[in-house]
Amino acid sequence: MSQNGLVFRAMAGYADDAQQFLEEHEEQDEPSAYPDLRALFGLARENELYDLETAIKEEGTFGGVFLPIGAGYGGDSYVVVLVGPKAGYVASLDHEMYAGSESVEAFAEEFEIEGFTEMSVEEKAAALLDENMGLAWLHAPSMSAFLESCVHCDEDFGGYVIDHPSLPS
Repeated sequence: MSQNGLVFRAMAGYADDAQQFLEEHEEQDEPSAYPDLRALFGLARENELYDLETAIKEEGTFGGVFLPIGAGYGGDSYVVVLVGPKAGYVASLDHEMYAGSESVEAFAEEFEIEGFTEMSVEEKAAALLDENMGLAWLHAPSMSAFLESCVHCDEDFGGYVIDHPSLPS
């Protein structure tokens, strides 16, 4: 991994460097049973699919609650929670829940989050992270824990995520 993102399929040409992601770990299931991770964003990337600035412009930050940091093959976004009791946590967002919404306000209206536009950013975070809503899946308590323990790669250089052991299953 470099300071400027990580694209799993691009590691195929650098198999020796990728060994850190291929190390053995105890899996409950095959890698396909875990959430997929296509890339972690970088800055000023030539391919806009992997560019942080493009992701912020296109996906936004859900009213200042999330910072997009990566994407899965299926379209789910990986984010860092910016505020509230879960600030610093890494989560993935179910893209099927928000993809059709033109804005975070439209999303909140569709999912009947009353008073969303008037909420403080901390209240917005609590509403969006509500487990009953199902939008966010927490993976790690910090970015460093996410990178150290949760990011894995299969032998075909497909990225996937195993939740941090400190989180309840």
